[in-house]
Amino acid sequence: MDRAALVTGGSSGIGLAIATMLREEGFALTLAARTRAKVEAAAASLNAQAVTADVAREDDCRRLVDEHRETHGRLDLLVNSAGVGIAGRVLQAGAAMRQHRVPRFVAVDHEADAHAVAFQRQHLGVVPADERAERGGLHRAGIPPS
Repeated sequence: MDRAALVTGGSSGIGLAIATMLREEGFALTLAARTRAKVEAAAASLNAQAVTADVAREDDCRRLVDEHRETHGRLDLLVNSAGVGIAGRVLQAGAAMRQHRVPRFVAVDHEADAHAVAFQRQHLGVVPADERAERGGLHRAGIPPS
């Protein structure tokens, strides 16, 4: 395939919908999610690579990019769709939620983007410079937090 995409949160919801559309557009895919069974099932349905990873962890992000690169040799589109939600109003939440759920939300929905940016820069070296210029570099698509 001429183009390859990496989709975090690719086992369900918006991430899986975007991955399905990209597959229909001819992209080779790597899907990433925390739950092995879910990401493997989703990847099998799209003939994609499955990687179990927690994008809030820098080492998992590094491994994810490395596995994608080993399989596809290029990265044309990065979709940051991984996320966690918090049910209820933060101000009315108990101490346990503020201590555990809120930091997790920040790690997945915000810090993961920082990891992704760092590793996409590292990965751009896989595509020859003249081809990068022709294609306009790596494009990122993300689902902004609501």
